[in-house]
Amino acid sequence: MSGRIIGIDPGPGQSAMVVVEAGVPVPGSDVWLANGELRRTLFQESGALLAIEYMEKQGKRRVVGRSVFDTLCWIGRFIEIWEGPYLLLMRRAIRAHIGGSARATGPDVLRALKERVGPKWATSPHLWSALAVALTAHEAPERGFRLEDRR
Repeated sequence: MSGRIIGIDPGPGQSAMVVVEAGVPVPGSDVWLANGELRRTLFQESGALLAIEYMEKQGKRRVVGRSVFDTLCWIGRFIEIWEGPYLLLMRRAIRAHIGGSARATGPDVLRALKERVGPKWATSPHLWSALAVALTAHEAPERGFRLEDRR
């Protein structure tokens, strides 16, 4: 996917956002915001692909807490305000793509990202995750990910 991509690592109260253009992070676009503030920011954006890390089943019989449901609600609210195409990416797919293997771990992904953009690009793990989302979306057509377009 060429062009502008907004990658989001969602959370129950705050989320990280990174903008990537032509596969390169836009300087100063990396932010860690309260979800209401991020939603207002998305309302003002246009002409980009929105890519959000989505949640999936986390094992047999694993009970999830309120923070998981709160995060899912915020993902829905981000999509609701967005006027253009969006992509929901599972963490497993992001790790496999950025880490280069279906068995890639979080540290493998972080190492691969640091090789791409430099080790001092970000200090927050959430910003690194948002970058992984955006870069995976940038390369999505080659990986067969399906875009949702509500236009």
